[in-house]
Amino acid sequence: MENGKNQMDKWDYIVSIASGSVTAALDIFWGKDLSLRDAHTWGAQKIENFVIKIARSKKEGVKDLADAVTVLEEIYPISADKLTNDFGGGAYHHLRDYSHHPTIVGLLFSVISQFTGKGYGTGKNGKFIIREIPGWQKPDLLTGVYNGIVTWVFHMLSDIAGSSSSIRMGKEGTGLPGPMLSFLKELSSIPIVRKLTGVDKNGNNNFSVVCSRLFTGTLLGDRDENGKILKDGQLRFDFRTELGIAHEALKNKRYVPVLVNELLVCAFYSVSRFCNALRETSVETLENLKQMDIRDFLPWNSTALRHMRTLACGVFSAIDVTAAGVRAAVRNKNNTTGFALDFMQSINYIGMARLTVAVTVDASAGLGKFYSQFIAFAEAGKASLYAAIPHADEAAALLKKTATTTVAILQAGTPLGFVSAAIGVYDEIARAVKNLDMAHEERLLVEEQCRLQVQLLQQNRAAMELAVSQYMYDCMYGFGQSLDRMEAAAQSGDAQGYVQANANLQKQLDRKATFETLDDFDDWMASDVPLKL
Repeated sequence: MENGKNQMDKWDYIVSIASGSVTAALDIFWGKDLSLRDAHTWGAQKIENFVIKIARSKKEGVKDLADAVTVLEEIYPISADKLTNDFGGGAYHHLRDYSHHPTIVGLLFSVISQFTGKGYGTGKNGKFIIREIPGWQKPDLLTGVYNGIVTWVFHMLSDIAGSSSSIRMGKEGTGLPGPMLSFLKELSSIPIVRKLTGVDKNGNNNFSVVCSRLFTGTLLGDRDENGKILKDGQLRFDFRTELGIAHEALKNKRYVPVLVNELLVCAFYSVSRFCNALRETSVETLENLKQMDIRDFLPWNSTALRHMRTLACGVFSAIDVTAAGVRAAVRNKNNTTGFALDFMQSINYIGMARLTVAVTVDASAGLGKFYSQFIAFAEAGKASLYAAIPHADEAAALLKKTATTTVAILQAGTPLGFVSAAIGVYDEIARAVKNLDMAHEERLLVEEQCRLQVQLLQQNRAAMELAVSQYMYDCMYGFGQSLDRMEAAAQSGDAQGYVQANANLQKQLDRKATFETLDDFDDWMASDVPLKL
């Protein structure tokens, strides 16, 4: 049952696509558009109450939001604020400085900044930049971790409702980008994304400019008949708005089509696997039926189900986003601001979030599989090297006894430097044993073993590095050729060439290709043979 559990057949593909299509249609005709302005208002109110509550737990006498933000700013300052001007000033630095993103990525850069004395983010043109923090002093480990995590969390609370000065002037304040906008901003700084999205007439990346306009509220804000943004007409797409979007989506029950999509896929998976088991197993009595393992049919821990969910969610979101764009275009001819607002109010954000989770889980599983293959390859290389060293057991025990392995390995400068590292290990051992409390005879024996091992490794060093280098070259050259052929075939529409290049790539991975020619592919599509992933 293991193969049926983890492999998709053609009906799995058909049902996944159909489920995503039907539930997307349900969402389009049944779901209600949300209001971004109502979402922002609701989110701002909830954030205000929460920040005041946290500030009052830290200090007595907090009267309003301005007092609360002031208290948190004073108690929990972060060094990244010294780079405000480097990342666009008060209007933009919360978006461009990655340590101000209230996400896992923001937390990571916050900790890194503590120990490197640098700020990380993007410049005005959208390129990733690094800036030195003025007056930075390297903290000890405990202080750095505390400031990078605890202080960072409370500082985010002080920034999430805007600065105290803006609030006292009756303005809303900048706030922080939400998880969605933070991800888009981080994505916009990736070189390949920047190349695909291009630049505007000022040399700034188009994708990055859209993120900035969303954050400042000039993309979705209210405008007059001349196209100018009205006073106090900005509609910021920040953390407050994204929090409100979640509330609006739940209130409008936009989760129902997403949930139905999930249930349809899981139900078909369980029923189809149960039917397959009945066909493959001779079930004549109730006792035979009881002997079947129900865990083989339940919708979890299955590679096939994981792919089905990702496919269904992808189809759902693709249709949903396309329909939102078409409706917005019909409603707002020659009105880009109205188009952007209607488009973003029509999207099913719960479906987008579910797709993100599905893709992340699928990608993580793929990386885990690749990691396992890499570890197996590394273990095979380790075994070969281990077999080439005489008295390997004694040498390994000695490495553990002296605890110098890590230091020596770090001295290896290249992927082929493991031979040099091994030599370094024995050199370190030879020096370390002189400081150990050992008998004179044992120390002499250890030193002699080290000398022999170094001599052996040096004699075989060139051959070993040549073998590793040749293997890596063959693999990378073969992979590169196959991928180049696949890309060229895709661009020219050469289906035969694409299939053959894919088959060659499969062979280099020691896997048997399901089809090696276009005719094989046509025969396979016409058959009932399941696709082996």
